[in-house]
Amino acid sequence: MMKKIVKIMVIIAVTIVVALAGLYFVGSGFLPRTDMGLGEYSVSEDGKSMTITAGVMSSAGAARSCKASYEGENAYLTFFTTFGGFNSLWGAKNEFSVELPEDCSKIYFYRGERKKCVLEKNTETGTWERREE
Repeated sequence: MMKKIVKIMVIIAVTIVVALAGLYFVGSGFLPRTDMGLGEYSVSEDGKSMTITAGVMSSAGAARSCKASYEGENAYLTFFTTFGGFNSLWGAKNEFSVELPEDCSKIYFYRGERKKCVLEKNTETGTWERREE
């Protein structure tokens, strides 16, 4: 009887550990990255999209996706961590395509409590320029 109880307890413990590991593995991929930096960028010929190369500025981790939201003339980009937890490269990429509405004039990266303007469209030339702070 005692062996049966111990066996059930071990099975329950192993099941809980496996479930928690699985949740961490998948769940970590939905966390926003607040440490992304702008690399290279290029605008499509029709001006309707931009390809952005972005990298992690810290020593750990990588990004897997980018979500753009638009408000007025601004585009706000939020990057998300890779699946697999800390420092995983599963699904990692550094090149992202972003749609550019006609009235878009600034692109911001999500930085936690604040957003950082990384690109601004020059109103005189119509070209995109890097914003340094």
